[in-house]
Amino acid sequence: MHRSHVKACLKFSTEDLEKPVGYLDNAVWSERIEMDLSEKEKEIHHHITVDKLFSQDDSPNSVPPKAVILQGNSGSGKSFTAQKILYEWANGNLFSEIFDVVFHLRCSELNDIAEDISLVELLNCSEEMAQILRKIPERVLFLVDGFDELRLSLPKKPLPLKAEPGAMLSSLLNGFILKESFLLVTTRSIAAEKLGKLLKFPQRFTEIMGFSKTGIQEYFQKFFESDERWRQVYEEVKANGTLYAACSSPVMCWLVCSVFKEKSKMSKMTTHRFRSTTSIFVDFVFILLEHHCPGLTESQQRDLLKDLGQLAHKGIHEGQVLFQRNKVPETILNVLHSTSIPFLSSFHYRGRINVKEMFSFMHLSFQEFFAALFYTFLDETESKIEIEKLLSISDVKSYHVLPIIQCLFGLSNQAVNNLLMKKHQQAMSHATCDQLQEWLYEFVSHYLNAHLHNFVLQCLYEGNNNHVVQNAMNIWETAESGIKIELSSSNTSDYHAAAYCLQFCRHIRTMNLQGSTMENLIMLEEALSKCDELHLSVSHVSDNDVDALISVVGKGKDLRNLTKMTCFDLHPTLYQ
Repeated sequence: MHRSHVKACLKFSTEDLEKPVGYLDNAVWSERIEMDLSEKEKEIHHHITVDKLFSQDDSPNSVPPKAVILQGNSGSGKSFTAQKILYEWANGNLFSEIFDVVFHLRCSELNDIAEDISLVELLNCSEEMAQILRKIPERVLFLVDGFDELRLSLPKKPLPLKAEPGAMLSSLLNGFILKESFLLVTTRSIAAEKLGKLLKFPQRFTEIMGFSKTGIQEYFQKFFESDERWRQVYEEVKANGTLYAACSSPVMCWLVCSVFKEKSKMSKMTTHRFRSTTSIFVDFVFILLEHHCPGLTESQQRDLLKDLGQLAHKGIHEGQVLFQRNKVPETILNVLHSTSIPFLSSFHYRGRINVKEMFSFMHLSFQEFFAALFYTFLDETESKIEIEKLLSISDVKSYHVLPIIQCLFGLSNQAVNNLLMKKHQQAMSHATCDQLQEWLYEFVSHYLNAHLHNFVLQCLYEGNNNHVVQNAMNIWETAESGIKIELSSSNTSDYHAAAYCLQFCRHIRTMNLQGSTMENLIMLEEALSKCDELHLSVSHVSDNDVDALISVVGKGKDLRNLTKMTCFDLHPTLYQ
């Protein structure tokens, strides 16, 4: 795209695609992105600024990467970062000296293209742009957003001039076409390894970190503006470890602030029932229904939630995040027209031919939550059949269903279940809870692999049933490979989940903690005492932390190897 066209498109997007979470991401840009420059055998973490993503590193004979993977957890700001890069390039502030053309491809939109298509048609570019692609591909950058949302097959072979969108994208990613061009691909962390196997070389793996402690505090201040309530709310949230950990995700931080802002209007300020991510979503939904839809009867509210769930469920399984008007139930449309409830947003989508009205959930994580909530509206027999279908495809190749399963465990949480029953006389049945538990035991016993360890920990954490956790950890501990845990500093909630679950085991085979902090290590102190083998890198350790570090990792244990590495902590100063 030309810079002028990008400016026009983003202006159009700003005017016609205003979602409730849109403004929150600006703070992400001023937070750091952590880059993993290492081979699999040797983990080395550096901090990097966005403007250095395509720079060569300091090692001898290094070359700039052709493909950069920007991974991160749900709501960490990956899509916004891609849009921000595009906008800053268009304004001449970023990468203007190395790229003449930048194309922005959203994988969620590619899912809807059914016919064979050429690359020029896929990019919807002019003949002038096509000439640049052919003559100077080394001056072209492709921003591919949301690889984990792709539902298309990705064959690894040369193609004819026209092919299915998935095949065309695959050829672009692995370098069969436009080999000299550059790529920046965003994805959730669960799909990063699959993406790495598909992309051309040389590669750079990066991870967006979300909000730091300082970032969380600054966001609370900005959200509540001049209102002095921000400090009261911030301190209350900070005192709740689960809630505070969730705020490292920008989307969850916005969600928490929104809940407390609405609660303060209704003189309800309490964090006692926030024990999981799912409980935050549930509370948010009921707060909005209470505040924005006071005219709806209880039956109408249930119908609205059921229809939202059905739309979300169908969309997840069909790879849809954009819905045409004729696909949205009238129940939802009527509420959208009469209230400002933001579960589903309408906007004008500029296609290749015309502009049309489309609908989407405010964020993919909301669509996943409503998809899980849908199962609670099914009768027991239907629920058993549908959940069995869902669980039968739950592996690393079907990572799009994993967040739904995690939400289901959150909905099985007794406190959340009680809240659902209190508000709408609708909750997860005991039979469904038992079905989830039996599946988890079987999954841990026979199908668990390294990529899904954190997923299992989060499911157990969301469910918060000590008996179930005890049984699951016993099964995991006695399995042939034993308990092996790998955590990075990118997701503090993973440390909370691990600390909760690992208290129920007696023995841990291996722990690999990369880029950890002293605070997170102290959280895991009990677990570390049970660990045979520990691989550890710690950031921001001061002289005052040495005694605590020795105590946490275990006095009297053998130290086999110690490597001192210099870590650079570079904070972005651009765009602040």
